[in-house]
Amino acid sequence: MDHYYNSHLYDISQLDPVPESYNLDENDVDIFESTVQEPLVLEFDHPLARVVDELKLSALNEFYLEKSRSETFPQRNLGVEQRAGNFQGSILGDAQFPLKRQFACPFYRWDPVKHMSCFTRLSLRGITGVKQHLWNTHRLPPYCPMCGKTFPTVTRCDSHIRHRKCGPRESPTPEGITIQQVQQLVQPTDARNPEELQWLYIWTIVFPGADLPAVTYPSGAIESAVCQFRDYWAYNGEKLVSDFLEAKGFHNYNLQDEDHSFAALYTTVLYQATDYLVESISHKNSNETIGGLSRS
Repeated sequence: MDHYYNSHLYDISQLDPVPESYNLDENDVDIFESTVQEPLVLEFDHPLARVVDELKLSALNEFYLEKSRSETFPQRNLGVEQRAGNFQGSILGDAQFPLKRQFACPFYRWDPVKHMSCFTRLSLRGITGVKQHLWNTHRLPPYCPMCGKTFPTVTRCDSHIRHRKCGPRESPTPEGITIQQVQQLVQPTDARNPEELQWLYIWTIVFPGADLPAVTYPSGAIESAVCQFRDYWAYNGEKLVSDFLEAKGFHNYNLQDEDHSFAALYTTVLYQATDYLVESISHKNSNETIGGLSRS
């Protein structure tokens, strides 16, 4: 899973420009509009909530044991906090689970601290996933560039602007992608182009004129650790949760339970373990920058 590459190896001009006359229609919107459901998380008073911390530490312990097989130093007798401190983000050489490439959200790469959840709360596995994320999370509603007021439709926004009755804005321009940028993003790129090049083309649309980032994938000790744990959890999490609940006497919870408590526990542990990794490695490696390499 190679997270690093030289952005200057790719020439963005290789991609055909988007025609200015292009109009967004309903068929194009279908490319972006996929059903987005909020992930299930446990309520604090749910019976399973009391085992979250223990299950989180157990999951991290199993993860570090898996990782220790590729390390040159023994970790099997270390506690979870010590193992987190020793984790330097190296790639698992003999991992018993598949490691998959992940893309960074352009807004996360632009401002990792502000958009941390774009990294810790989802995996972007391909170019389509990146575009869908931008549409679902970072799409701006139509707004007046003068006063900053937002509108439910482009028609109402255009009518407001034509009347020119508003005053200058007091707040900064809202952050996100405009309908014009969506019109560009909806254009398919040539699948024969490397995915890194396609991602960089998205970057030039979202942040026109900005320098290209050094990496398109999550990178660095923190990001590598989170990506590895996310892949580990996707491959082993269901069994770990099931075995843990069985050992604790919770026999009525599984993937088929009607209130989806199992799925909520699965997601809650994933989120808390991810946050734990970010916090613990950041504390251990004071020089580690959230978001990996800076823009070049």
